[in-house]
Amino acid sequence: MINDYNPALLLAWNGNIDIQYVGEKTAILNYYVTKYTTKTEKTHATDMFNDINSTKSLRSRYNIGLRVLANRECGALEASDTLLGIPLYGTDPQTTIRWLDVNIHRNRRVKSKSEMTGLDPNSTDIYYDPWIDNVYPARPDELQDMNLFDFSKDYDLVNTRPVSNKVEYYVLANKKYLKKRDRPYLINHYLYDVEQMPEKYFFSLLLLFKPWRILDDLKMQHETYTETFNAVKDDLQEALRYGNLRTELRNILQTAFEKVEEKVAELNEERENIVDESPDNPLALEAVNAMEDLNNFNLVEADISEMNEQAMIDKLNSDQKKVFDTVTNKITNKKEILRHFVSGTGGTGKSYLIKTLKYGLKTTCIKMLLLLPRLELQHLT
Repeated sequence: MINDYNPALLLAWNGNIDIQYVGEKTAILNYYVTKYTTKTEKTHATDMFNDINSTKSLRSRYNIGLRVLANRECGALEASDTLLGIPLYGTDPQTTIRWLDVNIHRNRRVKSKSEMTGLDPNSTDIYYDPWIDNVYPARPDELQDMNLFDFSKDYDLVNTRPVSNKVEYYVLANKKYLKKRDRPYLINHYLYDVEQMPEKYFFSLLLLFKPWRILDDLKMQHETYTETFNAVKDDLQEALRYGNLRTELRNILQTAFEKVEEKVAELNEERENIVDESPDNPLALEAVNAMEDLNNFNLVEADISEMNEQAMIDKLNSDQKKVFDTVTNKITNKKEILRHFVSGTGGTGKSYLIKTLKYGLKTTCIKMLLLLPRLELQHLT
């Protein structure tokens, strides 16, 4: 399986071409195509959120989060198609699905009121001709050996004679015409579980793939449809392959749904176990952190007496040391007033940095006025 090959685009995009060998044309092919078409594009959202979490305040992050919920990141191809007005997806109008009711007991569709008004009062012809019970059994003799599946896939019932000589058609007894389609229908029907409803399952296969005129003849003197199918299964290899394929696809879908349900249950359990520690008012968190830093400020004071200035400086981390060097260099060089802002949540070491600046700058023997955002004014000489 090879994607469209376009050397110019590959060169311009510095791209690659995917080649995938698929040795089976049904379930594996469907899995590959589905997995490939639903593959997500590369995103930079994670990097953006990491930068936001490290640089923005809680209120800013809250506002950005609200905007992200209303917008999403898209790739270059999607953006270009949207700007050019090209639909992102579509369907083929010439490919249609025909639904077949394969139940043992089927309902019949009543004619419209306008059609029933024109009927004789004693007429019992109040139903539309059901495709399975009326049209297929009355098929032309030329289609005697055609099963219901192929018949429903290739033919339409029309009221007017086809005009083109290239169209294959048959004249029916009710003055209608059976016309062969240019493109076959996609046949769909309810799929029964062979383990839970074996009788309905094998009836559906016999109904679709064993040619018949009278529905009661499907059992062929057997008591159940299961016994009938086992008796003629060697002549219905197409039905065997079809049934096995549909059962395999059904199991794949069932497994996929089970995995989705397990993942949803896991996420719900994790969500219940997570304690939401964020305050109702994001702005209140800043006040909480400020009070925490103010309390830590007094705790650090007790430890300072047991340490000398150099030991305090050595304990600074890289960010604290950068701020410390900036302040000391400005003061040592006797330049203009320094206004330097340092932010961070509680426990990041702002109080310790302030104490280190307070005691470390005393060694410079320079008169200065140090204003720090901890309700404290320091006059150092």
